[in-house]
Amino acid sequence: RLLSHRMPSVEASVAELGGMRYVPGDHPKLASIIETLDLAIDDFLMDEDNSNRPYQIRNRVLKQKDLTNSSKLPYYLSPAEQGQTAEEIEVAVYNTIVPDEEKGKPNDQILTDHGALYELGFRNAYALANASEDSIKYFDATSGYSDYIKNANAAWLMYGDDSGSEFSSSGYKRVTEGMDKVPKKMFQNFVDNYGSRERDEEELAMFGTTVVSITKTSAGSYVLALADTKSPNNQLLFLCAQTVIFSLTRRQIGRA
Repeated sequence: RLLSHRMPSVEASVAELGGMRYVPGDHPKLASIIETLDLAIDDFLMDEDNSNRPYQIRNRVLKQKDLTNSSKLPYYLSPAEQGQTAEEIEVAVYNTIVPDEEKGKPNDQILTDHGALYELGFRNAYALANASEDSIKYFDATSGYSDYIKNANAAWLMYGDDSGSEFSSSGYKRVTEGMDKVPKKMFQNFVDNYGSRERDEEELAMFGTTVVSITKTSAGSYVLALADTKSPNNQLLFLCAQTVIFSLTRRQIGRA
């Protein structure tokens, strides 16, 4: 889920896959863990003048300043959507489906005329607001997050104004040596406190595996089938567990 790597040609920067920054006020648990682990942090700087940021969209290369030019943008947007950035369309969707009296509440507490916001998928929210299908693809291509196209939780993805949006760089922090130092140091602390000569590290944690299935036995325990993504053919590994803890959104837990 996390990989940090220093490129030989740019030693001063850490390339991140899976996670690159956090906001202490919005991610208090992560901030607390980083502080407890005594990991060095610094500001995550973003170029505020991003008008020349390049995007490759449907075999075209556009700059950010071109995204509001409907003649250049290769999407079939409705007349109301044309001339807007993808984030501005998202805000319009939010304002359409969220009643005025609910605006300003935390997203996981907002009630719409169609149920709780956290029960809606991102694509469902756009459909309820009569947004065009291409506006979702536009958002997916320019946001950098493929979750949007997969109908992920609307409460997690949607914002009513830019001040609360993840697109603002205000307050961003990063772990200086790379975000993957968080799970790695947590694991090392766990090994140091609970490991022994009889139990090697692979018995305490398994990295590079994907859950294929979870089967509950008649005795109430669980058997997990894991695919070892480090092996050539994703070799299956099996693990017995008394308890399985899921880290899922409220919407996903409700439908599990």
